[in-house]
Amino acid sequence: AEMNGKCDREKRLAIRARDRLVVLLNRGPVKVHRDGFDRYGRTLARLTVDGVDVGRQLVKEGLARPYGKGRRGWC
Repeated sequence: AEMNGKCDREKRLAIRARDRLVVLLNRGPVKVHRDGFDRYGRTLARLTVDGVDVGRQLVKEGLARPYGKGRRGWC
């Protein structure tokens, strides 16, 4: 979800996701696992805290989606 989403639902969900991310990251030391680069040369990485993949946790809780190319709204 985008903080400047197209509808109120998307904006509310973005705030919930951000707040949950803060909680997860504050649980302990954050480890960055580099997974290579995308086709534009940007670093691809995963974050873990206490062995928990933060991105996967947000997906599991319905606060994020795995990237599937292109944009998908939450409205």
